[in-house]
Amino acid sequence: MTEMKFCPKALIVFGFLIASVTEAASQTHFKVVYNTITPPSAPLWIAKDKGFFEKYGISVDLVFIESGPRSVQALLSGDALVTTTAGPAVANAKLSGADVVMIAGLVNVFPFFLVAHPGITSSSALPGKIGATQVFGSGGDLALRMGLRTLGLDPERDVTLRVIGGSNLRVQALEKRLVDFAMLEPMVMFQAKKSNLNLLVDFTDKNIPYQHSGIVALESSLKKNRVLIVNFLKAVLEGLSFYKRNKEETLNVMAKYTGLRDRAVLANSYEWFKKVFLDVPYATPDGFKSILDMIYVSRKGVPTLDPKTLVDRTILDALANDGFIQSLNAGSR
Repeated sequence: MTEMKFCPKALIVFGFLIASVTEAASQTHFKVVYNTITPPSAPLWIAKDKGFFEKYGISVDLVFIESGPRSVQALLSGDALVTTTAGPAVANAKLSGADVVMIAGLVNVFPFFLVAHPGITSSSALPGKIGATQVFGSGGDLALRMGLRTLGLDPERDVTLRVIGGSNLRVQALEKRLVDFAMLEPMVMFQAKKSNLNLLVDFTDKNIPYQHSGIVALESSLKKNRVLIVNFLKAVLEGLSFYKRNKEETLNVMAKYTGLRDRAVLANSYEWFKKVFLDVPYATPDGFKSILDMIYVSRKGVPTLDPKTLVDRTILDALANDGFIQSLNAGSR
């Protein structure tokens, strides 16, 4: 019978190898926050479900946090490496001294519809009426105020704004006539058609520069973890390309993450966002300028900020210049 001998050196080497593998895995595994259960998050959902993150050598946990400021806070606390969030949350954080930048723009238009209960048929009837807003200072609140000013209405003097909450709560408040008007985004708008609400203004036809949402990271993270963020963005770009080319599979992914079973609402939302998603999704300084101009009105005394400091195009520039994005759009990957 052969006697097995204990070898301390072998055990040490084996332990070192296990520790090295574990450390390597932890260095490629990170959390990403998304802040909306609507199509702007779909490229991330697709990347997760279709294995694109693993394809580019990373492991990503997607975490939903509804609030824009809270999603940015997850970056600042180190809980997340990347987040998707609304432009106003990024601008407010930057004005407060955070080193946040948007590295890709998911939606660069003003994607809002002003709606009212059946008793109001024109925006000219809004003076003196009550509007539903999300939370004072939130992205939804800023968008409502911006839309009203576009119509020549002063949101502080001409109307009364009442905090109601999320989109579905605003629709319910309109149905019960607790408020007179509200601002809705496309998917909620398509759902709300069953409520017989009147569409007063389709702002999506106004060509208003607006950085609605995008992918955000810290400037310090771009220096320290640039390879991880580049690979994350590659996976999301492939998810974006998949979105545009595979409608039925994308609708299935959207149904899974949104919980919606109304295929018509999903399909209408899909088509609407397909038109606004860019092949090379740069964030835009002009879109941030519109946001900053509104913030300056509501936050008296804040320092002015160059909109260009809110955008970092370097990763997308590199991926465009080396042919990666072109190859995705050509269907070669």
